[in-house]
Amino acid sequence: MRFPAVAAASGSKCLKPILLGALCLCGATTDVLTAYTRRQPGPRYLASTAVLLTECSKLFAALTALLVLSGGSLPRLSTVLVTDGPREALRILVPASLYAVQNNLYYYALTNLDPATYTVTVQLKIFTTAVFMRTLLDVRITRGQWAALSVLFSGVCLVQLSPGLLPHRDPAGGSLAAGLSAMVVICIISGFSGVYFEKLLKHSTVPFWVRNLQMYVLGTMAAGVTCLGGDWAKIREQGFFLGYTHAVWALIALSAGSGITVSLVMRHLDNLHKTLGASVSIVMATGAMAILFHASPGPGFLAGAGLVMLAVFLYNYPLDRPTEHAELPR
Repeated sequence: MRFPAVAAASGSKCLKPILLGALCLCGATTDVLTAYTRRQPGPRYLASTAVLLTECSKLFAALTALLVLSGGSLPRLSTVLVTDGPREALRILVPASLYAVQNNLYYYALTNLDPATYTVTVQLKIFTTAVFMRTLLDVRITRGQWAALSVLFSGVCLVQLSPGLLPHRDPAGGSLAAGLSAMVVICIISGFSGVYFEKLLKHSTVPFWVRNLQMYVLGTMAAGVTCLGGDWAKIREQGFFLGYTHAVWALIALSAGSGITVSLVMRHLDNLHKTLGASVSIVMATGAMAILFHASPGPGFLAGAGLVMLAVFLYNYPLDRPTEHAELPR
């Protein structure tokens, strides 16, 4: 049994701006709400519990979508999961495992690097994503688009390094070499795992929501292990929902929606468009947080925001655009 095929991005001119707009809005709102909830007075919620609930929300959304597409029939849904699930479930272990390694390396890198160094080096994933798009999916990237990605890198760094917006702290006894090595691995993993997951979404007979369900099951399991293994003592002492407010629940819902939107962008567009959307959301979130927390962005932020917007335009409308658009192999 097969669900109706998901339409390709080229099938609708409206799909691209809708998905990118949703990605930017969800990403920016999630970042702002995260900063807001972590700065509120009173007991602070455990991040691990919020991550677990986010993964559970995405899992519930995928199951609901599959049930709707199955016509509300549980036997029909079971048939789909049995037919399409186990056969290729092992392939999803690759990006899922890499994401788990990447998340742990983030904490290691942040322990050894100051915020400025981390902010710049983490943006190198823009280029690793492009390299893996070229090698794994054989996507043609023109010289103009490579130039646009370089402009994007500069713009995002300027935005995040704006005086008054970057926290000032030094790593406690950290090793610069160890931190930079971790960032190199993070950028490689981020580029490879994102492109590999895109390949699974686009070049597989497994329906979109079944593939996402596989990823969300593994994500929920990993988040559960982190939550119960790392914070079990605090949960027993303070309770699972300590510090939860309406804003925290809204953050969980937005984070889940943002995760699903990312999958849709990778299915209908590609990882580089996801990168462009994420960069725009960084600019939006930084500007919103500057207003919300009474910070002064300064000229660096304005220059960086301008470069990001320019990069988005140059990438989508490169001067050396080929006469025939090179599409991803089907």
